[in-house]
Amino acid sequence: MILRTVFAILFFSSFLSHASAINKSTETDLRCSMSSVYEEYGFDEISFSIAADSLEEWLINSFYPQFNAPYPSEVFYSIRPHLKDTDKNFIDTEEFQWDRLKFKNNQIFEKQGRITYVGIVQKSYRYRNQIVKGNQIKISVKVHIKNATTAEFDHFKNAIEEAEGIWNNNKVDFGLNYNFDFELVSAAKDAFFSVKLVDNLRGPYDTYWNRNWSAKTIAHEMGHMMGLGDEYQTLTGKSYCLNSSMMCSSWGRPHSQHYYHVLRRLFKN
Repeated sequence: MILRTVFAILFFSSFLSHASAINKSTETDLRCSMSSVYEEYGFDEISFSIAADSLEEWLINSFYPQFNAPYPSEVFYSIRPHLKDTDKNFIDTEEFQWDRLKFKNNQIFEKQGRITYVGIVQKSYRYRNQIVKGNQIKISVKVHIKNATTAEFDHFKNAIEEAEGIWNNNKVDFGLNYNFDFELVSAAKDAFFSVKLVDNLRGPYDTYWNRNWSAKTIAHEMGHMMGLGDEYQTLTGKSYCLNSSMMCSSWGRPHSQHYYHVLRRLFKN
């Protein structure tokens, strides 16, 4: 009972810690929740002194070639949350080949799994994949808002379309023709996630959305829905990750590693 109470307090406090930030500005770093998951890797707020394993080094060399060893701690903060994924199919990008896809032309293939959220619990991700027009992979996420007014529905419909544009306009060339298709749907039965609008409390991404969220923030939330973690610390409100990354800051953009993690799950081991 004591452990359960402590867990509830930590989980709830992680959401309350951001309420004031939302009230100050709708464009102020509305990042989602990640807690002290980094502490388990043995480094503190000031210094970083842990050697990267082969997977981490490969990710850095592949997606952050501008950095050389010894790598800055910010790179590790941005990489490690995405490794806490139930899907461990970390294949080389050279294996991103059509004949290795887990689905065929016009076949709908839904990818589902769980990521560690707030550093404590596992939360679901879900997105749909389909090959259309013969050679294009369409990656879809469908969201329903339970209590939206007509005006709010229209606002979020436009914001989700802008979020889709953010993901499509920053795509990385992996030798694949792929596009993102985000949609706000009217019926909960047609959605992958059904959320409720609130004024102050924020998150989790699959439960509550703030009424004042911008398209950039929603693009960040869509990252969660496609199985990406948060790269910053929530309980402390501190950020040591790469600020240019959208999963580190809502002001950032999708990085090449983010596209890699979404796409890697579509291929056979």
